[in-house]
Amino acid sequence: MPRMPNVFTIPAGESFADNLVRGLLARHGQTPLELAQVTLLLPSRRGARAVREAFLRQADGRPMLLPMMRAVGDVDEEELAFDGLHGGDMLDLPPAIPALRRQLLLAQLIGRQRGIDVVQAAPLARELAALLDRLQTEEVPFSALADLVPADFAAHWRITLDFLRLLEEPWQQLLAAEGGLDPAERRNRLLRAQSRRWRQRPPAGPVVVAGSTGSIPATAELIAVVAGLPGGAVVLPGLDRLADAETWAAVDPCHPQHGMKQLLETIGVDREQVAPWHGSGTAGRRDALLAEALRPTETTERWRHLPALGRDAVAGLARVDCASPQEEAGVIALALRQALETPGRTAALVTPDRGLARRVVAEMLRWGIAIDDSAGLPLAATPPGTLLRLTAVMLVEGLAPIALLAALKHPLARAGGEAGRTRRLVRELDRKALRGPRPAVGFAGLEGAVAAADGVSPAAVELVAELHRRGARVLELVTRPAAALADIVAGHVTFAEWLATDRDGECHLWRGEAGEAAMGFIAELLAAAEGLPPLAGAGYAALLAGLMEGLAVRPAFGLHPRLHIWGPLEARLQSADLLVLGGLNEGTWPPRAEADAWLSRPMARQLGLAPPEHRIGLAAHDFAQATAAPEVLLTRASKVEGTPTVPSRWLLRLE
Repeated sequence: MPRMPNVFTIPAGESFADNLVRGLLARHGQTPLELAQVTLLLPSRRGARAVREAFLRQADGRPMLLPMMRAVGDVDEEELAFDGLHGGDMLDLPPAIPALRRQLLLAQLIGRQRGIDVVQAAPLARELAALLDRLQTEEVPFSALADLVPADFAAHWRITLDFLRLLEEPWQQLLAAEGGLDPAERRNRLLRAQSRRWRQRPPAGPVVVAGSTGSIPATAELIAVVAGLPGGAVVLPGLDRLADAETWAAVDPCHPQHGMKQLLETIGVDREQVAPWHGSGTAGRRDALLAEALRPTETTERWRHLPALGRDAVAGLARVDCASPQEEAGVIALALRQALETPGRTAALVTPDRGLARRVVAEMLRWGIAIDDSAGLPLAATPPGTLLRLTAVMLVEGLAPIALLAALKHPLARAGGEAGRTRRLVRELDRKALRGPRPAVGFAGLEGAVAAADGVSPAAVELVAELHRRGARVLELVTRPAAALADIVAGHVTFAEWLATDRDGECHLWRGEAGEAAMGFIAELLAAAEGLPPLAGAGYAALLAGLMEGLAVRPAFGLHPRLHIWGPLEARLQSADLLVLGGLNEGTWPPRAEADAWLSRPMARQLGLAPPEHRIGLAAHDFAQATAAPEVLLTRASKVEGTPTVPSRWLLRLE
């Protein structure tokens, strides 16, 4: 008789990390060494940190050996490589191609096919890389694109389909020449290999997967394998065990339980067979309210017979509608600041709106409070990132006055002297030489304008001469019709380093966490640019800004220990005394179910890709998990830039 899978759940509204740890200690904490034999797989590395903190709370000062914790996608390659089941094949698995290198190679491929340069093709390459990741994550082979019948679609979709052919043989040839794999494809191979290994040779110690809903097919297969292991267990976040059969059957991609319903089907276990995790209670009144508010559309007629849930269902739940995003940020900041008045009280903002998160960070700084924002600050908005961007624009625009002054007045600009002295000289150049007719392009034009101006000090003249000496080479490169990207980047960085160096010879460009992130970006860009065909230097600034998109700097120290900003996924394993759910407008939370830029809905359906509404279901699950917490504040802005917004569908259902 086949063994029953070990699948459990922790109800929404309970602290997932604390309950998980209590159950692990009860099951595997009988001896000091037993817990260390457990392998704990969590959705993310930040989730692992939350569980470690929960162990500290439960330890109560006692020394403890913790389980081996890692993200569910972080497979131990060395363990696979030396496993006889694979014959050493995993040693030959190529590395994942770096993101910047992949984007530039795709841009080169697009440029050859469409007759455009790399600068113009780079944004297209980023979107094409996202499509690659989606196809490989959902394990749709590229050959399936050839099976789509062009006659079934409109003319512009047929053109798009022809364009996507480059993902087949041309891109695969480029990858083979690079000796790499797409990141999603490599992750899938590792996860499948781990699944095969554990299926054929179960690990000696217990394995627990907690907090994951298996939205990636390869991850879902691994979770199913763990559920069937002798010492395996799967702990789901907030599975609705009380929904009636009709409601469960009607769950659609927009429903918060859709992902877990699919995962249970993959595991091969019925919902009725899922047990509460050790120490977990039953669903509370808030859970019942949310289950009713978010029930599938086909069964909403049951609202007419809805029994009274009582005041307990909304106790601790509040909502604030604000006039603007700035007002919303102020309200959230006040709520977080008020939480600090109670010793030991914690609070967190949960939102997918990065603009709102940055506003709240700025509001908190008025009180001198640096808040932990898990998404970090965009690299392009940090001092090193802005200096790199501004100097690139200055060079590409041939030292046009506005671009020149923007770069030279940057807080990091020293030009070999003191910051204050350099700014005074730049202001002098601004007043006396750059407020008339625009100088001719380049350093010769700038020096001519300074020479023709009255009263310019010798120190300011010397500054312009030094700029000329330091920047002439890279300016010549960006004015060429074709130049090697690696040469332009190297020349640009050399100039920016000099500009950020003070009179003591210390370069301020790479200081701090932002500087380290900028240095890592430049190092990766130099490696990615190696061997690429020349490009027009005039597009360098736009290319640099585009490649910097999506990179973030996450401070590690000096942040308040009781206040946090989390994304919806990160909040799944975390808890706080007060949760503020911000940005609850349609199009933000949940996101719009927009059609893919490359594939129409019928095309995606034929390929077997998940519909756009799948993202709404995942967002709904995160919303339900967070809203079930004991004390919650829901916020939204009724207008954004003067345009009325639509409240989130979940708020309307709760009403």
